[in-house]
Amino acid sequence: MHSVECPASSCDCNYTGANNEVCHGRLARPGHAPVPVSLNVLHELTSDTERRDFLAAASNMAKFSSANVERLEGVVTTQTPYMIVTGLPVNGSLLEFIRVRFIVLAIVVILCCQ
Repeated sequence: MHSVECPASSCDCNYTGANNEVCHGRLARPGHAPVPVSLNVLHELTSDTERRDFLAAASNMAKFSSANVERLEGVVTTQTPYMIVTGLPVNGSLLEFIRVRFIVLAIVVILCCQ
């Protein structure tokens, strides 16, 4: 069994939604150095349907094996809150990647159209 750490005092949450939060944590495996991971944490007061949808998302993630897709490291269902643990993308968040590229593209378009 592996250990997932996200101390409340130092947990860096990128997103807080109605049913979940996405935070950075650390995955500790026996004999290995802890690695940074992304934790998709399901709020404890959710309906059965929301829990099923959450677990279905984890099941879909498990089907992918590509360097361009977040790697599913594990799912915590033996205790609450439920968590989906994924490896952090090597190049950072896709949303941040798109934001930076969109700003650069917008500047190029503005300069070209003058």
